[in-house]
Amino acid sequence: MKEEINLLPPAAQKSRWKKMCLGRIGHLLRLTIALLFILILVVVTAIVVLKAQEEMWESVLANNKTEVGSSYDRIKDINNRFHLLEKAVGYQSWSVLLVDVLRATPDGIRLTEMSFSDKSSVLTIRGVFTDRETVVAYQQTLEGLPWVKKLEAPLSNFATGAESRFTFTISRK
Repeated sequence: MKEEINLLPPAAQKSRWKKMCLGRIGHLLRLTIALLFILILVVVTAIVVLKAQEEMWESVLANNKTEVGSSYDRIKDINNRFHLLEKAVGYQSWSVLLVDVLRATPDGIRLTEMSFSDKSSVLTIRGVFTDRETVVAYQQTLEGLPWVKKLEAPLSNFATGAESRFTFTISRK
């Protein structure tokens, strides 16, 4: 860097140096204040926008809650009407009957599939058993359920092995 030739007396040089430093500090201070002002504007704007979005989402959620609540009430009403209709005609839904089947399932039986048909009133149960006595007892328990009209069990249900499989076809009354 080139040395500057300064012909000013030392006191004037010192005064000039102070003025230059103060001028630079003043410039930095004004720049810092301007940046802080811009930062404050950005933060305030972001807060205002976020508050507006929060109010909008609260409004949307409030509307959805009323819609969901009314939809839930409509579904509940329809289910109640179906339940009354089923009672009037003496019909029992499969969901109620499946509870009986599941409660009757003993240890040693693992159900792998349950399918039903409302048209033919037939329930098919497939599973795995550990010993023949368990599957025979399960069959007898199912036959004793009040809604069972007929239970068909193929002879293959009595085959033995590590994981023997069974199939029951139940017709309901």
